[in-house]
Formats: sequence, structure tokens, C-alpha cells
Amino acid sequence: MRGGSRGSSPRLIFDSPVRPLAPSSFSHNLNIITSLRSSPQLTTEDVRHHIINDNTPISQYYAGHDSMKANPNARVRNKADTHILATVLLVLFTLLIGYHTLSIFHSSASAYTLSAHFTLDVRSLALGRIGLGLLVIVDVMQSRWPLRGLFYTDQGFWPRPLILNGRDPQIHPTRDFSLYMAMGSEFWITTSFVGAIVAGSCVVLGHWTQTSLFLCWLHMYSLFYRGSGIQQAGDTLLRLLLFWSMFLPMGKLFSVDHALGGGGGGGGSSGGNNSSSGSNSNGTGPTIVSVASCAVLIQMSMLYIFPAAFKVTPSWKKGTAIAYVLHNYAHARNNAVTRLLLSDTRYTTVLTYATPLVEHAAPLMLLFAPFRAVGVVVFVGFHTGLALTMRLGLFPFVSLKVFVDVMFAFVKSNKCLCVLFGVF
Repeated sequence: MRGGSRGSSPRLIFDSPVRPLAPSSFSHNLNIITSLRSSPQLTTEDVRHHIINDNTPISQYYAGHDSMKANPNARVRNKADTHILATVLLVLFTLLIGYHTLSIFHSSASAYTLSAHFTLDVRSLALGRIGLGLLVIVDVMQSRWPLRGLFYTDQGFWPRPLILNGRDPQIHPTRDFSLYMAMGSEFWITTSFVGAIVAGSCVVLGHWTQTSLFLCWLHMYSLFYRGSGIQQAGDTLLRLLLFWSMFLPMGKLFSVDHALGGGGGGGGSSGGNNSSSGSNSNGTGPTIVSVASCAVLIQMSMLYIFPAAFKVTPSWKKGTAIAYVLHNYAHARNNAVTRLLLSDTRYTTVLTYATPLVEHAAPLMLLFAPFRAVGVVVFVGFHTGLALTMRLGLFPFVSLKVFVDVMFAFVKSNKCLCVLFGVF
């Protein structure tokens, strides 16, 4: 992100020739806040300087929330192209039915049972559990801890009375629950964050795995309903994955629970979650199929297909969307990869047209087992590209964690993919 020195007034947001926003606008201020979490070089003084100052009263900023809340269309997208989505779902349904109809007549085609399309490898879940715990720890230490006084206390920018008075457009003051709404001092916020770090460490180690996952989920859930203004898409995805992980045997392998004979809990072989476990038909290792494993795969498919349906604006149709995004220095990284992509419009044009196609294909590559190894390669590359070119907080890394969950069972049998991912 471009900007001046700490002592000057850095040009933080939309430092580009493409449609700059007025510094006093609500969107500008909100972008400063979200950029703060993904830009370690920014300080709380930067936010105070650009938002809380004598020329822009804090009431003016909150007025932006009120106008958003009063406008029923402020957070709603009314235009979506569902034709490709409907076609993809029809193709997926046809492949599932056709594949298993064929398996009735040809035994060689029966390598994948119907449940295999929703199966996860227990070893992958164990590695995914480690990544999940690390994400919680990094989220607290890197982006929450420095801001705990500014955004989570009554003396900061987002005090509890603001939410209780209904001024936060995405939080209902009586229906939504948050543990952090019971805390107003920095001492208790700090104590809670330390507890979240401990819970995340227990997830990494696989000790009291399901309980620790629940505490991490409760922490992330409570953070959202403490103040929606600094939340990012990665926070929502992390919260959802923590929820479904509570019902999966995340601690069944590579964990303290396993070493102590606890079994790791979750949707294991006990069948308490309408689940079953066993070995893959190709002998790659223990697997789990349950409502939760199905939900994780469907959740990730929805992550791609719904945004793809809304990519109908002129910039996407004309092939200029990626170029516009990479010129937005609120989120784009200024590095060699970004400069290379911007050096020739053909690069960004190809990426603009390819992105919706890849996202629309997500259900085929996640929910149809024979294509899942291809999906691992495609989406690992997709999110690696996002991480290299854009500041999106934890979102690319949370998404990569999911493909760790599906990696073992469908990569192990392919030697090329084994070399690519280092799985031997």
C-alpha cells in the first residue's frame, strides 16, 4: 500500500488514477479500517488521523452507518446471472447420476461410491486442524491484538453503546449475541484474546480438540457481533469452518488426543453425527463421510458460485475488472507479480474472463470426486495468486486450508500431484 511516512499524512486509500473516492466518504473511512487489519505498517494513529479528527466528527462517520441501515438496498445486489450456475448444477447432477448408473453395469467404474463425493481423508483433516489453529492465533496476534483498545473497548472507536443503540447496520442490539459485549475494558479484552490464543494452540496440538474448536468458534462469532465494521470475508469463512470442524474428527490423528487414546471426537466412527469411517477404496488411508464433511464441500462451492453469478458488471464483460482491482492500492500489493500483470492488458483481460469460469466450475471440482484432484491444483493456484497480488487478510489462507482438507485422498494416487504438493 502506498503512503508516506508515519509523521506525514499518507495517501492510504485508492491511491490510483481509477475512480478515487472522496476522503470524507463513508466508504473511504470503512476501507481505512479494513485495510488496517491487513496492513501491518499502518498504525492506530493513522486511523485516528483520517477518521477521528477535528474536521470530521465521529458522529459524521456513524451517520454513514445510519444511512446504510436505512437503505434496504445498500447491502443487496439485485443483478445476478444464474444461467451458467443452473447449467453447472445440471451438469453436476448428470455426471453423478450417469457415473453411478454406469457403475452398475461396469465394475471398473465403481471406484467411487455415492458417499465418496462427500468423503474427506482423516489425515488431511489433521493437517487442516493444525492450519485452522494457526489461523486463529495469527488472526488474534497480528490483526486483533494491536487494535484491541481502539475497536473493542468503550474508550475506543467502536464502543458498546454504539451497538446497543442500533447504530451498527449489521448487528441487532437484542437478537445478536456476543461475549465481547459483556466486556468494556481493555483488561478483559486482553484476557479474552489470550484465552483465544490458548484455545488456538490447543487446536494446533490436538488437545481437547472439539472443546478448543468450540471456543475458537465462539471467539470468532463474538468478534463479528462486537463490531461488524472491521470484519472481512476471511473472518466469516473462518468462523464457518470452525463450526463444521466441531463435528469432524479433527483430532483423530497427529494430536495429543490421539496419543492419549481420546480418538479426537467429532464425527468419527462412533456414528454420532450420521457419519461413517473406513479406508479409501484405493487404500490411501482412513476416511470420514458425514453431514459435516458434506457441508464443508458445499460451503466452499457456494463461496465461489454465488460471487461468480454477480460478476455481470461492464468491467467483467469488457475484461477490465482485474486491471481495475490491481490499481486499487487499498487492497492490491505493489510487487513484481502485480507489476507484471499490469504491464500488459492481455494478462488482466485473460484473468478477468477466466475468473468467473473457474468459480462457476467449483461444484464440479469439489463435489464430483473424479475431478477433485484437478480442483485442488486449480484453486490452490487461484488463492495463491490472490495472496500474492492482493491484501485480503486471512481469506486466501483460510481458503487454502480447505484444500488441505481434501488433498490426501485425491492427490495421493497421482504421482505428479504428489510431487507438486510434497505428499509422498
